[in-house]
Amino acid sequence: MASTVIGGSINNSCHFSNVDKSSNQARLYVCNNDQTIKGIYCICDFQLSLIVFYSSSSVYSLPRFEHAAYIQTGVAVNYCSTNSNGSLLACVGDDSLVQIYDTASLTSASSSNNNSNTKPLIKLKEYSDGGFACSFNHDDTLLCAASQDGTVAIWDTRNLSKVLHKLKSTQKGNQGAVRCVKFAQ
Repeated sequence: MASTVIGGSINNSCHFSNVDKSSNQARLYVCNNDQTIKGIYCICDFQLSLIVFYSSSSVYSLPRFEHAAYIQTGVAVNYCSTNSNGSLLACVGDDSLVQIYDTASLTSASSSNNNSNTKPLIKLKEYSDGGFACSFNHDDTLLCAASQDGTVAIWDTRNLSKVLHKLKSTQKGNQGAVRCVKFAQ
């Protein structure tokens, strides 16, 4: 059984995304408290691969264990999600932003200092506290994000300049955090 070390401080979430359906290739994105998203290429025979989380700074391609993608976000990353073809990556973290990246522009993690120059395509802000989750819908026309302040914001991906709708979670007397959000596929 193959395994690899992902590293970082606290791995908050993992997201598998299709990269090339014809070759059964996927990418695993690991969101971390060390302010990074680490990308790992893997062949989709998951019975042969075991992902192991230890303290190291390397990200490898499975099963060849080659370096893959690396994003330095500037904030602890709690969750990420890709659109259906894997070309866009949305992430949320310990700030009030949703950052969206073009996955084709992701830099290699092979640099010795693991420093990424990848900039987000856009930053969205519709809540006042840290983000916990985000999700694209099945046809990639909607993106939603959930926050510690109890807000779920929904955008039309064809016009990200304004929020389409906001939902608010409340508890008796105060806000209620929303920890998970997902569109049904």
